[in-house]
Amino acid sequence: MGESRPPVGVGYKGEGRERVSRKVLLADDEPAVLGVTAKMLRLMGYEVVQVTSARGLLQALGKEGEYDLIIADNTMPVEGKPAMSGTEALREIRKNPRYKRHKYTPALIYSGDLADTGIKETVESEELGGIYLAKPFERPVFEMIVRGAIMDREGNMIEPVPERNPEDIKREAKESLVTLVALVRERGLIISEQDQSTIRSYIHKKIQTDKERIQAEQAVDHVVKLINDTGVISLRELLPLIKSIRAAL
Repeated sequence: MGESRPPVGVGYKGEGRERVSRKVLLADDEPAVLGVTAKMLRLMGYEVVQVTSARGLLQALGKEGEYDLIIADNTMPVEGKPAMSGTEALREIRKNPRYKRHKYTPALIYSGDLADTGIKETVESEELGGIYLAKPFERPVFEMIVRGAIMDREGNMIEPVPERNPEDIKREAKESLVTLVALVRERGLIISEQDQSTIRSYIHKKIQTDKERIQAEQAVDHVVKLINDTGVISLRELLPLIKSIRAAL
C-alpha cells in the first residue's frame, strides 16, 4: 500500500515529535512584498524567518529548527533570470529525504503571474499537498488560510482554546453546519450531499479514527474552497461557522 498523505491544507508532524512553536518560513524575491507579508504574519502572532529565493528556502529547511508553515512566491527570478520556483521547491521538500522533517509541513504557494497556468492544480495535487493563493489577495482571506493551515497532528488549529463541554461544541457545530448549508443554498451554490453527510456524521458520532477525521476535514476544506472560489459569502459570515465546525473535528 502507498503512503497515506494528509489532505490539502492539513499538515502532520512526524511520529513522536512534540508540537513546536508557531514559526513561519517566508520566501519572496520582492523586498516590499516580503516585508508586508512578514508584518502581517507577525501581527498574527507568528515568528517569521525571511528568505529571498527558493534556494534560500531549501537552505533554511536544511538547517536545524522546525517550521509550522512554509509560504513562498511561485516566481522568484535571480538577477532577472529564471530560477527555481516555489512549486519546484515544494516538490523537493516532499520528495528529498534531506527535508523529511518537513515532508508534511503545510505549504502555501502564491502567485500573481498570469503565465502560471495550471499552477493551482499542481500545488494542490496529492503529490505536493499544498495550498494555492492567487495575488493580489485580501488580508482577511490570507489570515484565514494561514490560520487554517497551521494545524497540529490532531487536525486542530494551534490556538489556545479554553476548556469547553464536548456536547456544547458538537451542538454548536451542528447548528453552524445547518446555517452554512442554508447560506450557500440561498446564494445558489450547492454543497454535495456526501460532504454534508460526512461532516454531520462525524460531528454526531465523534468517531476517533484517522480515516473518519481526514474525510471530515476534507469535506470542510471542499466547502471552504467552494465559498472562497465564488466569493458569494462574506468572510464575516463564514469564519465563525467554519471555526465552530472545525472545533468539533
